[in-house]
Amino acid sequence: MKYSENGIVSILAKENAEELIIDLYQGQGHSFMARNIGFGLAFTTDIEEDYIIEGKIGVKVKLKDILNQGGLIYPVISVPEYITSFFFSLPNGKVHVELLNEN
Repeated sequence: MKYSENGIVSILAKENAEELIIDLYQGQGHSFMARNIGFGLAFTTDIEEDYIIEGKIGVKVKLKDILNQGGLIYPVISVPEYITSFFFSLPNGKVHVELLNEN
């Protein structure tokens, strides 16, 4: 996570993401590892209290901040079925966020 002087918080993308995703763009629905996409981050659509992993934080992200940098959205399939999660490619290597909580 990176804090700027004007108080804007950015979260840095991972280069070697471990999520298993579905490519709805070029892969025609095939699954593969997110690290093959490049820089990105996975987000859940809701805070899942019973699925908190150490070191994870709750953030709110504006979808336009991802799309404006040319980011794409991929469904994540390596989480329990009751969790909705997406991997976002982040060509700029970071995205602005609003912190919800820190663990």
